[in-house]
Amino acid sequence: MLILLSASCTSSEEVKSAARDAATRALFTQIITSIEYYEVEYDTPILASDSIELADVLEGKNKRKIFFYSFDDGKRNQAGEIIDAHGNPIKVRNQDGQITLYSNGKNGIMDSAPSTDDIVMHYKTTKHNQSE
Repeated sequence: MLILLSASCTSSEEVKSAARDAATRALFTQIITSIEYYEVEYDTPILASDSIELADVLEGKNKRKIFFYSFDDGKRNQAGEIIDAHGNPIKVRNQDGQITLYSNGKNGIMDSAPSTDDIVMHYKTTKHNQSE
């Protein structure tokens, strides 16, 4: 009986982790959609280089003070970083017209193996080499 209970808990934890992964993917999709709206509005790529700057720009710290996204409900930590559904800060890389969003996943460690729990989403900007 105890073994079944333990297996049930593990299964429950796996389900919770999968739900958090899905929530992180949904957050990344919402962020990328907001970046697209920013590009349409300003006709220039977003220049944010980390998650704090990206969140600030999307939350209205831009030329016209337009809100493209609101990181409410605990989607930012006390340092202002965007956090994934596991509670870990996400990483943002903005280079060569491509923005990459990284989540270290459940284990909180950026892994290098292809079968990891990390979540990565790329967005290729439609605007090139312009500034806000």
